[in-house]
Amino acid sequence: MENALKKGDAYVWTSQDANVVAADTLLQVRNDSHNMRLVIVRVEVTNGDAVTRYEIHKVTASYTANGTAADEINLGGWGKQAAATAIHDEIGVTQGTVFAEIGAGVVVETYHRDTALVLNEGEAIGVDQVSESGAG
Repeated sequence: MENALKKGDAYVWTSQDANVVAADTLLQVRNDSHNMRLVIVRVEVTNGDAVTRYEIHKVTASYTANGTAADEINLGGWGKQAAATAIHDEIGVTQGTVFAEIGAGVVVETYHRDTALVLNEGEAIGVDQVSESGAG
């Protein structure tokens, strides 16, 4: 991570203030680089005011990103953009391997999962809001 910061290759993608409902993709990031792997080291989710379940999954099937572009921040302060496509508020994404779930209550909290997920070209990580109660 430290080397990526120095080279300007460390990023954060956000879907802040997205109006995501059950079965929506909260955030999906795809590696578009032909020669670099994208390593995801942490996923953070802040829930809203309803009991919710999120699934974090790896997508390996080809897809067209149809959601809203997510905000990208270069952590090294460089103006460099990642060779990646990041979207949010998308429906109909086919999940790959689900490797983590987050169950959230009605109190607004931030949950995180540390990971070392390596994405090759065309692969993506997705965070889906699977369910949402009517409470809140």
